[in-house]
Amino acid sequence: MPPSANAETTNDDDTFILPSSLPPSKQPEFVAVILAATPGTRLFPLTCGDEDADDDFDDDGFNDLPEEEDDEDAPNLEEEDDGDNDKTSPQTKDDTKGKKEGGDETTTMNAATDNNDAKKKINQVPKHLLPIGGISTLHRLLDVVSSSGFEHAVLIVSKEDEVTIPSLLASSSSASLSNTKEADVTCLTWDTATAMAKSTTEKKKKTSCSSSSASNTKMSILIKSISSSSCAGSADALRSISHLLPSQSNIVTIPGDFVFLGGQNKGNEEVEDGKAILSSLIDSHRRLMYASSPSLVSSSLDCYSGGGGGNDDEIASSPVPACTMLFSDVGEEDENGVPLKESAKAKKGGIARDEEDIEYIGLSSAPASIHRQHNSHHPSHPQRVMLKQSKVAVEEDEDMTGGTPKLFLPKKRLHIAPETSRITIRTDLNDLHVYVLSPWVLRLLSARKGLVSIQREVIPLLVSRQFRGISSVFGSKISKDHAKKEILDEALSGPPFRASLPDNAAEESGNGPNSGAGGSDESGEEEQPHRNDGEEDDENNNVSMEKHYNRSFAVLAQVLSREGSRLTLRACTVPSYLYGCRELVAHVIQKNQAA
Repeated sequence: MPPSANAETTNDDDTFILPSSLPPSKQPEFVAVILAATPGTRLFPLTCGDEDADDDFDDDGFNDLPEEEDDEDAPNLEEEDDGDNDKTSPQTKDDTKGKKEGGDETTTMNAATDNNDAKKKINQVPKHLLPIGGISTLHRLLDVVSSSGFEHAVLIVSKEDEVTIPSLLASSSSASLSNTKEADVTCLTWDTATAMAKSTTEKKKKTSCSSSSASNTKMSILIKSISSSSCAGSADALRSISHLLPSQSNIVTIPGDFVFLGGQNKGNEEVEDGKAILSSLIDSHRRLMYASSPSLVSSSLDCYSGGGGGNDDEIASSPVPACTMLFSDVGEEDENGVPLKESAKAKKGGIARDEEDIEYIGLSSAPASIHRQHNSHHPSHPQRVMLKQSKVAVEEDEDMTGGTPKLFLPKKRLHIAPETSRITIRTDLNDLHVYVLSPWVLRLLSARKGLVSIQREVIPLLVSRQFRGISSVFGSKISKDHAKKEILDEALSGPPFRASLPDNAAEESGNGPNSGAGGSDESGEEEQPHRNDGEEDDENNNVSMEKHYNRSFAVLAQVLSREGSRLTLRACTVPSYLYGCRELVAHVIQKNQAA
């Protein structure tokens, strides 16, 4: 079931109404956030000049700022930036005199410098605009997101990027810009059918490079321009657009260099394409969300037709979803079935990962509550992430001590639930940096401003504390920090913790889970608890909040098959980009031959 939303625009002044301003019952269930603010220095020399070749190598980072430790008292990077680094030394009298005497030469040098800067600016192409099969990566991604059912998306670009918006306008004749009341925010209407048709104008190309069949799907895109000096990573980027995101919506973060190249034929079986992969990821997150709060389940969803299952005690102990991530299987074996090293993969034409991209990932079965919602019509089989550590971090002391690298896993995690008693450790999985985040995780970013990177800081924090309760993620001193406690209480007042809508939206009717956060019956009337007076209601709310403080949560993962992983990748390095171009051509040839 694809995500759905209710888009509204005014006809009087053509001003776009932000999804965050909609009442809770009309807010979209899922909103896509595409991170495209980095130029792509790992793709040098395809994207940037020589002077930018040694920029930040963090895939989801935004500049060359050092990483902050994941500490609950970590200072805000924005508050530390006082502008002291912008000091310029005054010119000496000799320099001034030389410039006056050689005015013509100085003018010529300045003109040459300006000309070089202009050429450098023109020659730089953001990594998300690099073409794969004649269509840019970003255009392909927007096509898949739109065809998957999203009606709202947020695109984050750099303030220095002056080519992305014109490129999107040029790709679709029906694309139009709308006014917004927010600074540095532009609204663009994306038409999938028109964009893909214009990208393949020649008749010979109509069946060559399209990643999905054209459908008349329109999606509104909020384009937010951010400064690299204020955003050091992906978590900072989400924090900067938090006011644009609906408070009741789940957020799907996707890197701008992510590539869905479509399904690959294997005999008579067709591997699921990008639309199916994205829908399966969303469905895995949705199933656990509804299993932990079955009153949100709508009869319109076939996968929940059997009901929530279990009694109230089982539901109360069921973990709520925090994040669902997407992994690809990049393992390869030789003719004897022995796993290949990264260097051997490159020799065979595969993708060799860098040392810092390899991780030890421990997976167990998903929580039992999610299986009560499952039936044979849903192919997604999510797993629970029990361990996620970088290989570099695990083996950093190996050369100095000569010891064997060791993975430390708390013993109590193995006994916390029957499904966690068996854990599989793998190093052949690749984190694609595609995450589905619950609404309360966005509140976490507001409470802990020291978190900079989703992949390097937020995800490890969630994985390590998913059995200790939600309050432990916000900090051990949450009871003394009134500001963080207020943010936590606000997070616990939304889905999936509360099935009913807030008081200010109680009169709004809902149309099931696709239309908002609250649950409703078929008549559209919200189920409100019986209230005797205001004092008793406040007391009940406080008791309910305290009950959720120690409630466990889960970090899930959707693992792609090895065949599907070949055409689902990030074009963030030169080898991966060339690999994607080659695989797309091979896929198109194979598909045309089969036809």
